[in-house]
Amino acid sequence: MFQGLLIIFCFLIIGYAMKLAKKDYSEQLMHFCINIAFPALVIHKLYPLKLSVADLLIVPIAVLSIFIGFLFGFLFSSILKTKRETTAVIIMASGLGNTSFVGFPFVEALFGSNSLGYALIFDQFGSFLTLSLAGSMIAAWGAQKTSSTGKLIKSFILFPPFLAIMAAIFLKIFVLPEFFLSGVEKLSAVLLPIVTIAVGMKIDIRHIKQTMTSTSMILVSKMLVVPLFIYILLLPFGVLDKEPFRVALIESAMPPMVMVVVFASRYGLDKELAVSAVALGIFISFATMPILYFMI
Repeated sequence: MFQGLLIIFCFLIIGYAMKLAKKDYSEQLMHFCINIAFPALVIHKLYPLKLSVADLLIVPIAVLSIFIGFLFGFLFSSILKTKRETTAVIIMASGLGNTSFVGFPFVEALFGSNSLGYALIFDQFGSFLTLSLAGSMIAAWGAQKTSSTGKLIKSFILFPPFLAIMAAIFLKIFVLPEFFLSGVEKLSAVLLPIVTIAVGMKIDIRHIKQTMTSTSMILVSKMLVVPLFIYILLLPFGVLDKEPFRVALIESAMPPMVMVVVFASRYGLDKELAVSAVALGIFISFATMPILYFMI
C-alpha cells in the first residue's frame, strides 16, 4: 500500500516540478485522459465486471455523500457570511470530491487495481452526474447566471467517459476480440500516472494563506464530516468488511475536485479559494487516506 502511495506522491512532485519549470501541460494531459485514457479504463474495468445489487448501492451512497457536503458547505459559508461567488465555491468544494484523478490512484494503491470498477461506479454515476447537473447550477447561481437544462443534459450525455460506460454495458452482450481488449488495457494503464502528474501541475500554494479560514472549513466538511456521516450510516448494516462499501467510504473522503477550479474560473467565482482547497486537500489526503483505511 505505502509503495503505491509513494508512487502517487512522486508523480505529484514530478508534475509540480514541471509547473515550476514553466512546463505546465496539465490541460493537454487532462484532455488526453478525459477523451482517451479515461474511457479506455471505463471499458477495461466495466466490461468484464459482474455487478450485484450491493455494487449498485454505491450510487446512492455517492450521491448522498455529495449532498451532505453541499449542506455543510452551505452552513459553513453562512457562518462565515461569505459573498455569493465564494459561497458557491465552498458548497461545491465541500461536496464534490476528486474521486477520479486523485481517487483512482488511492483506490488502486489501497485496494488493488481490481477495485477500480467500484471507484468508476462511484465517480461516474455519483460524482460526475452530480457535477454535471447540481455543480453547474450552483456555479451559475454563484455567478448570478442561468443554466440551460438542455445544455447541461447534452454535456452530460456526450461526456466521453459516460459514453464509454454506455458502450461497456452494451458490449457485455458480445465477446470482444482479444486484440481489442489488450489495446484498451494498455491505454487504460497510462491514465493513473499521467493524470497524477497533471494534478501536480495544477497545484498552486500561493493563495493558501490568504484563504486559510474558508479552505479549512471546506476540508473539514469534505474530508472529515462527510466520511464520518457515511461511516455512521453504513456501520449498522455490517457492510464495512465488503470491498464495494469500503471503496465507497474511501471515495467519499477524497479532497475537493479539480473541476471546482474549472467551474470557478469559467463562472468568475472565487478561483483562489478553489485552487487553495484543491491543492491543500491533495497533500492532506496523503495522511488521511491511510488513517481512514486502517480504521475501517
